[in-house]
Amino acid sequence: MGAAARVGDAHVVSVYDFGNHGDGFFLVMELVEGRTVAEELAQHGPLPKDRAIDVIEQAAAGLAAERQSPRLNDSNLGHPPARLR
Repeated sequence: MGAAARVGDAHVVSVYDFGNHGDGFFLVMELVEGRTVAEELAQHGPLPKDRAIDVIEQAAAGLAAERQSPRLNDSNLGHPPARLR
């Protein structure tokens, strides 16, 4: 299993499997329900200051958890669109 699956933090999406299939690749990851930040901004415009800070703190917590994982480095970090919780 890839290093991303081993981070084990609420702010990092779990990866369950990945590999080659035919001429392409696949990635099986945790489903995170909700809107992306881009969708939220498109629907409601700029976030109120307190909500924006909350979203940034969540993203920073995920990045910090990834950085603390000894099996991760810059070459294997991937970041799908952030989802609001």
